[in-house]
Amino acid sequence: MGSRFLPIFLLIFILFTYGFSSSYDSSWNFDWNGIRPQIKDSVLALKNYGQISFGSRGNGKIETVQFNRQIWISKNAFNYELTNLLDYPDGTVKGLSYQALLRKNKKLKFQLLKRDLNDSIAFVHFQMGCVGSSLMLNEYLSFFTFDEFHKDDYSHLRENLTEREFIELKTLFINRKRKEEYFQNLYKQTIR
Repeated sequence: MGSRFLPIFLLIFILFTYGFSSSYDSSWNFDWNGIRPQIKDSVLALKNYGQISFGSRGNGKIETVQFNRQIWISKNAFNYELTNLLDYPDGTVKGLSYQALLRKNKKLKFQLLKRDLNDSIAFVHFQMGCVGSSLMLNEYLSFFTFDEFHKDDYSHLRENLTEREFIELKTLFINRKRKEEYFQNLYKQTIR
């Protein structure tokens, strides 16, 4: 009697396993210890929206909500919470966390940028009005974290760095930029 239903049970098991594995999200394993519930909820909403929004102008109310959420996280998350979020497996969350930490504590600039440059397959998705794009995490921070525009000689990064630190970071930025296509391919493999 049971052998007649074995193929049906096997098919249901395979479909269930496939359905679960294709919807698996690596953020499910993230350790939220030490992160307050209101920060967690805001971070999950940020991740679900999928991109960082610049400004309240643009294509509608949701962009304004996202922009306000980002400001709220940046202002209300403690430094240790933002530091924990640097390990979150989503480039948009990492980008906002790095950006907030770099703005709050200029003394950590070298350590944070060096850590960021070694996270080469994280990409940040962002929206500016009706224009959206994706950048490598380190390139995103270079463009949008500092008050100056990105300069080809990376001199906009110089503030609060020794000459040795500046040269080390500049070299890392240049090396990562050269391998951007390689990192993009690795990133695409992680989202399949």
